[in-house]
Amino acid sequence: MKKCTQEIKFIKDKGSKWSPLEEIAREGARKMLQLALENEVDEFVEKHSILKDESGRRIISRNGLDTQSILIPLVRFVEITGLYNTYGGLILTHTAYGVPIATLLFKNYFDTIPIQIIESAKIDGCSNIGVFFRIILPLSFPGFAVVAIFQFTNIWNNFLYGLTLTRGVESMLLTVAITNLKGTTVAAWNIQMSGVLISIIPVLLMYVFLWN
Repeated sequence: MKKCTQEIKFIKDKGSKWSPLEEIAREGARKMLQLALENEVDEFVEKHSILKDESGRRIISRNGLDTQSILIPLVRFVEITGLYNTYGGLILTHTAYGVPIATLLFKNYFDTIPIQIIESAKIDGCSNIGVFFRIILPLSFPGFAVVAIFQFTNIWNNFLYGLTLTRGVESMLLTVAITNLKGTTVAAWNIQMSGVLISIIPVLLMYVFLWN
């Protein structure tokens, strides 16, 4: 955390005063990252044969960027907005990262609903809003369950955001607290395992609740 804070301070002090050589290096690095990411997306789409349209590629691109690569700008943004060391900053971060993958999962599920059902409902005089609430929404409960389980598990098990976007015991997340149980000199694995067993109880309840 101290290293990240020093890096953020360096960025703030330097501001936008970049030399021409640094500007060229930054632009080259950005282009290389963009090309590498586009190639990875193309290979992923071709391999799995899903979302071959441009919108699908954008969804995968936005969600496929590693968290570590944007960690310093993320911490700086949360600090500027005054959300550092608050649950609001964590909620905003998880929402920003969760919306693309949730959209991808929902789109794949909606594509499996036969179009004939929607056309039949419209023939019977149902409007678009009526089709959504009477046909699509009741059929989407399995999709909602999958997205809820996936997002809840990822957010509950997340460690990096809790470590970098919070400090102190006031807003410490459970994953960070379990890591701190290890100690500095002696690793009390029995205490850590007890904490892990307690931490998985909400996840198990989530699976049981959404099983049906």
